[in-house]
Amino acid sequence: FDLVGAVMGTIALLSIVFGATQAASYGWASWAALGPLGAGLALLGLFLAHEHKRASAPLLPLSIFRRPGLSYASFLAFLMQGNYVAFQFVAVLYLRNVLGWSPFQSALSFAFGGGIVAIGATKFAKLGLRIGTVPLIAGGLFLQTLGFAWFMLLDTVPSLVLVTVLQFFIGLGFAMAFPSINIKGLTQTRESEHGLASGIVLSAFQIGGGIFLRLEDDAQLL
Repeated sequence: FDLVGAVMGTIALLSIVFGATQAASYGWASWAALGPLGAGLALLGLFLAHEHKRASAPLLPLSIFRRPGLSYASFLAFLMQGNYVAFQFVAVLYLRNVLGWSPFQSALSFAFGGGIVAIGATKFAKLGLRIGTVPLIAGGLFLQTLGFAWFMLLDTVPSLVLVTVLQFFIGLGFAMAFPSINIKGLTQTRESEHGLASGIVLSAFQIGGGIFLRLEDDAQLL
């Protein structure tokens, strides 16, 4: 077990996340943010060097990133979740501050899209295994883009219609793309690598959401 790599990787990620959260209070140019960020990035570099040269059973063998499907899926996961989380941040602000909806009403407005994902994701996963994942990924991202574009009509359509159509596009797009991206990440990996590959793709989803939300928050402040 790669105990050294596990400790180094965990502390590196915690330090980077802590630095990003400090930037919300003190700014990106402050030592409160730059110190943890710099330490985290340096430790991350050491972690990668350790995984590449020293670990006999590396926690994250870098050779896995030579699998084209995994790199492709991780990049799409990063972009997809990042855009969705940043959009969700703006949408909730609009519902609460402009339309005057309560926290419960604002949260409930996302239930329709969530229901579509819960019902449709497994069906689209099975379809992706039959016809291939690329059409479903492309179609899902296109539907999400349509949802974002529809939201731009927020001042010209009734709020209930706005939210219902929005959640239909985004929920259906997410149900199509999310399982397909995960499947794509595993298609060119060996069976023994499936657990690691799946973890990398899911981490890309989470990292994308965190980074895009951080950037969105900075944009709101500006």
